[in-house]
Order: sequence, then C-alpha cells, then structure tokens
Amino acid sequence: WTTADFNFFSNATNDSNYISGPHMNTKRPAKVCVGHDVETFDFCCRMERNGKRAFYWFIGADDMLAFNERMTKIEGVECHELITEKKVGYFIDLDYKLSVDTLANCFDDDINEANDRVGMFLDEMTKRAAESLGWDLTKYESCSTERSRQIDEDTYKVSIHHYTNIAASFSDCAQLTNQLKQESINAITYEQDYENESWVEEMLDGIDCAQYHLNGSMAMPFGSKKGVRSTTLFTSKNAKPLISLLDGIHRDYDDYDDYESDKDQPVRKSKKASKDLNNLLECLDQCKYFSESQMSKTLGWISPDGKSGLLQRKRSGDCKCCNGHHDQDNTLKVFITKNGHFGAVCSRGGKATYFG
Repeated sequence: WTTADFNFFSNATNDSNYISGPHMNTKRPAKVCVGHDVETFDFCCRMERNGKRAFYWFIGADDMLAFNERMTKIEGVECHELITEKKVGYFIDLDYKLSVDTLANCFDDDINEANDRVGMFLDEMTKRAAESLGWDLTKYESCSTERSRQIDEDTYKVSIHHYTNIAASFSDCAQLTNQLKQESINAITYEQDYENESWVEEMLDGIDCAQYHLNGSMAMPFGSKKGVRSTTLFTSKNAKPLISLLDGIHRDYDDYDDYESDKDQPVRKSKKASKDLNNLLECLDQCKYFSESQMSKTLGWISPDGKSGLLQRKRSGDCKCCNGHHDQDNTLKVFITKNGHFGAVCSRGGKATYFG
C-alpha cells in the first residue's frame, strides 16, 4: 500500500461517487477497479489521507480485519467499512455527550465504567427488542468497540460501535432500533435493576435510524481520533466487528425491504445541482443551522434530482439541529420543497428549518 493508491481515486472525494462511478459494474467491482479478475467481493473499506481516498475490496472478513489492523496500527490511517448491500448485520453507531457531572454521579467518575455499562446495556436491549419482534436469537453473536474521549473540561463524547449477526434490511434495522428504545424506557421505568440508570434516556438520543442506508460507513476498530484509539469492549466467540453481512440469523429474504431515503440513491455524475439549489447555497447565511466555521457553501453529495444535498464539512463541531457533535461527516442536508421554499435539517435527526 502506497500513496499512489490514493492518487488512483483522487477524484472520489465522496463515497457514493466511488461506489456508483463509471468504473464499477452494476453491483460489484471488476478488475479495472482492483487489478485482478475476481468478480465477487464481500467487504469494502475506505481510507483517507491528505484529502484523498483509497478503496479496497475483500473476499473474506479475516483478510479485511487484518488489513485494517495493519493500516491503523502501523500506517496510522483510519479505515471505514462501507455499506454496499441493502442487507447488513444489525449494528448501532452510538455517539452522545456525557457531562462530567453525570459521569461522576452515575459511573463513579470513570469513563471506562461508563463504556462497559453502556455497551452491555445496548447488547441486552438489542436481544430484548429482537425477541419482542419474534426473531430467533438461538445463534446470536455480538461485539462492541469504543472510542470515547473528553472533548472539553465539562463534557465527554461516548462513542460505541455495537455489532451483531442479526440479518437485517434497512427497514428491519430501523424497526429493531425503535423497539430497542422502547425496551430501554420500559426497563428504567419498571425494573428495579435499572431504575437508577438516569443516563439512559440521554443516551438513546444518540442512536439514529438515519445511519441505515447504502454507501454509509462506520469507522473500523483500532483507528485513532483526537489521540484516542478504538478498543474492544467485549466480543462473543465468533463475532466480528463488521457490519457487512456474514452468517446472519433471523430470516432469509427473497428480496429486500426498502427503507427509502435520498441517501439510498446513487450519485450520478450527469446530475448537477439545480438552479434553485445553487440559489439556496447563496442564502445559507439566513439558515440558523448553518455554521460558516464548520461547513463550506459547497455540496459533498447531491440527490439524483438535483433538489437536495449535503453540505461539505470543514471541521468538527456541535450541531444546532440535532444537538449532537459531528466530527468529519457531512450531516446538514439542504433541500428545495415542492413549493419552492429552502430548507435544512440534520441527517441524524432534529426539526427542519426554512429560510430564504
């Protein structure tokens, strides 16, 4: 692996542009992309350096994980796994802010204690939710990683990735997540073991169904951010920290359920921002969610109809829409309504605002 690999995809600054680019087949990459004749791949990962991205496809999970460990630990480059199919192993990408007061009162002022308890709670509620939906968990496997860190003197960012082998379409994932939230509320309301877990409701706001879509991504283990390296919280015997489907349980699908969103649609180079969308970009200073210090007035993603897009992020910061904290992801979606009004909303949640 060399810097030349980054030059190969130097124009693929957006994951969707790469996955659906002209060098790809309709579903899987051909030798023009990866350099050999193998036509079937199971996993795709992305790495980034100096504003350029490299993409690698793998047949097996072990090769993917070994490659990731080398790149993160030796080369110091973080890898992200991409979602390239409409069926995944159910996962949770949790990010939420934890005050130092809550850390002291609920977790004995120990961030490791917080990670352990939050991770185990998510696993327990995942199983309860799946069982409530009638899913067979006889062969259930799971694992979790964490990369929590202090972001200022008053706040920690709790970051936990929870992986399972539950086979799920995007709509399944959304259904299971909503049921998990309900099971969590029931637990802290009615069960003595959880009645003092005052952090749970705040934590649930950090779980969002918007993460389940094609071309989405999640940081892989061992990567470092702000000087903090991802570590394993717990793992079942055969569990692997990957969201691409392995030997999934639950049920088989003849076809996929659709959890529709603009992000499910591939970007096509023939599509450009409409005249109205360009006019919207000129009015961004009137949008209460726009932060000039965090975002540029350019689009990192454009919908196929040219009527909506995601603003390119310049640096991390707090979101005025969902009240979360975003690092490098492009989360503020701008759009044109059917009536021609300008709007904006965070793709992770929150209420839309209108302007212009």
